Formats: sequence, structure tokens, C-alpha cells
Amino acid sequence: MKTVMVHPNGNKPGVANYLRRCVDRLLAQGAQVWLEEDSCQLAALPDAVRRGQREQCLEMADFVLALGGDGTILSIAKDAAEKGVPLLGINLGHVGFLTDLERDELSLVDEAVAGRYTEDRRMMLDVAIWRGGRVIYQDSALNDVTVANGNMQRTVEVEAAADDIPAFLFRGDGVIVSTPTGSTAYSLAAGGPIVEPTADNIVVTPICAHTLQTKPCVFSAERVVSVRAASLNGDPVYASVDGKGSVECRSDDRIVMRRSQYETTLLRVKNQSFYHLLKQKLSEGSVR
Repeated sequence: MKTVMVHPNGNKPGVANYLRRCVDRLLAQGAQVWLEEDSCQLAALPDAVRRGQREQCLEMADFVLALGGDGTILSIAKDAAEKGVPLLGINLGHVGFLTDLERDELSLVDEAVAGRYTEDRRMMLDVAIWRGGRVIYQDSALNDVTVANGNMQRTVEVEAAADDIPAFLFRGDGVIVSTPTGSTAYSLAAGGPIVEPTADNIVVTPICAHTLQTKPCVFSAERVVSVRAASLNGDPVYASVDGKGSVECRSDDRIVMRRSQYETTLLRVKNQSFYHLLKQKLSEGSVR
């Protein structure tokens, strides 16, 4: 028997009805279903559904079924990776680079319950902000870390280094440090390269650098990338990990990113190549 944690995005239109359909289908396939307590408030669910806190749900789950979009997967990726639980996404949004299924493909969840899938492993970054010799913030990123001024009309001076060797010094709107998975997100919109998601690299992309000589750079995943940033007019500078809020940084703070020991595992039941998906999404004129 497969045990599935369902992780819905409550902000998506029609998610309540879709959640109920999803749960009913999983139960009909003989799966045991777990949801977080808050998610259970979205719809009237059968008594057979198990309820718990996120940690308990992940400890029980063979995989997580994320209902939403890429942001929904990002919201649980760190916790799932630390527990070694893979993710299968159903896209209820617009783009969906990380999700494998679309809204009308719910029947394909049967394949995952039956164990007919492949695993797509993605590297992550550990992020630490150092201040005065101590760490004031830690997180992990599947996508990226963005360092920028809160007011994008103001210029930021960015210094970036790899293994403590200076690599960039420029003025602009900020900088994005991304994984290969994140290379098709904000980094791509800022002019960064597309990197095959199963590669092992760290991508550093300046945001609107004021000199044409400053270009994106792809580093080995074994490098330790660090960033210092200061607003030229004294406005706060913020760091954001996978778009999950932001942390105010001082000019002497050091934001350090290195390859994480954890990986996010995405389940694939359609065997669709990254290049097919990339062509499809770019032809739609949108990036994640």
C-alpha cells in the first residue's frame, strides 16, 4: 500500500473540488492519504483521510502529491528533501516547470501509486547569512537566492566571490544565485543561461548590471559562492530564498551559498524530456 501526503495550495481557484477528487481517486486505488491539519479545512474529506502536522505526514509518506504550481512545490521542497520524500506535482497554475502533470491528467496519479515512475533528482543550495562572526539566518533553496534592494529604482553595489576569490564587483539592481533548476526562473528572465536541471552547477546572474562587461557565470557545484551587497543610498538590501519572504541584510553581512547534502526528488510518470517541456513553455512566452 502506498502512503501519499497531499499538499494543496489553498489559494488556487477550484482547489477544494480538485482536492476532493484527488483524495477520492487515491483512496480508490488503495492508497493511504495524509494531509496537514490546515489543508483539511479546504474541503469536506472522507473519514479515511489521516491528519497530522507536516513532519508527521512526511514521515508516513511514500511521496507527496503537490496540487498547485512550482511555488507549491518550492514551499515543501526543503522539508521533503530532509525526510527523503519525493514530490509529484499537478499544475493548477500557469507555467509548471517542476510539476509533471496538468489539471486534466489526474488519472495518471494511478501510475505513481502503482510505482510506475522515474525519479528526477535536483541539487539544492544551503544558504547562510553571516553577521559579526555568527549565522543569523539559514535556509535551503531548490530554485534560487535573490539579493536586491527593496526599492528596485535604487542601485546596489554587489560583490560576489567563489571560494573567497572575488569574481564580480558591479552596480545594478542585485544578483541571483541559482541552481540548475532555478535557471529557468528569475535567472532566465534576468538574462541568465538555461542549464539542464540534472546538472551540478551554481549560476550567478547579475540583475540589470550597469556595465555591459558584467555577464552571468556558471560555477562548479563544489564552489562556495558568497555575496555582499549594499545600497548606494543606504536603503535596506534583502535576501530572498525561493521567494519565501525576505531577510534584511546589512552592508557587511556575508550571504554564503553552497551545495546542500540534500536533494529534491521529483517523480515523473509521463517520461517527458526537459527539452520538450522547455520548448513548450518558451513557446507559450512565459518562464517560471
